[in-house]
Amino acid sequence: MSRLKTILRPVGIGTTPVAGVELTVAGEGSIGIQRVSLPATVAITAQQARGTLLNNRGQAAEATYTLPAAAEGLNFIFQLATTGAGAVHLKAAAGDKIYLDGVALDDADKVTCAAPAAANTITFYAIEQADGTWDWIAMSGNGTWIDGGV
Repeated sequence: MSRLKTILRPVGIGTTPVAGVELTVAGEGSIGIQRVSLPATVAITAQQARGTLLNNRGQAAEATYTLPAAAEGLNFIFQLATTGAGAVHLKAAAGDKIYLDGVALDDADKVTCAAPAAANTITFYAIEQADGTWDWIAMSGNGTWIDGGV
């Protein structure tokens, strides 16, 4: 069993440093990206889209994953773990647009990987537009990701 002791000294606007506050954490663990498996068509929650690694582990048929409304702080990587089960679609919510590798898709369109292969990835993050609305930026990593239409 490992033991970690850290002296906390919170500093920031409007705060006063607190001397001698001690935090002890016992046990084993790691700090990293939370992994979430989504084996079938589902609406991704905002919590699931906040700094996570999502995957399709266990997918048995073509699947469409609907993104939450784009908002501040949302970003995730989608990695294909299961292949051969059919296409994978990531669909924007009504009123949201996806910019796939710099190309604006229509509102509520989806990005599609028609022939998923292990380790295909795509990264999404929400971006605020000049008018104060939010949309999605999608950057394809591995694999072929295309405009899948509505």
